Amino acid sequence: MYFSFTPKFIQQLMPQLIWRVEGVDKKIFLTFDDGPIPDVTPMVVDYLHQYKARASFFCVGENIIKHPEIFELLKSQNHFLASHTYNHLSGWSSGNLSYFKNVEKAAKLVPSNYFRPPYGRITQLQYK
Repeated sequence: MYFSFTPKFIQQLMPQLIWRVEGVDKKIFLTFDDGPIPDVTPMVVDYLHQYKARASFFCVGENIIKHPEIFELLKSQNHFLASHTYNHLSGWSSGNLSYFKNVEKAAKLVPSNYFRPPYGRITQLQYK
């Protein structure tokens, strides 16, 4: 398991982004990044199905192409799907043009307007 946290000062620079969801209900939001991959995603989907739970999957476009049957499984189980770039690029270490093209390429594969930047790393210009 990998935990990545975006520093507070970065979050404050981009307040229009969704960094956390506050609520009064006792709910847990499960999110999974980087899939779909055969070693993990089907097992996670099975567990979620057992408990009649759904989760958010931020998918890497390259993995969707490699494992379309697993992506279809996610869709058929009505999980929330969103983009996580095409090649899992960090915005901090990518040029803007290549980053934008990579994000756009992934967006064509995922039926969602939501996006999570890998590692939570995105520049202000990329954000805008």
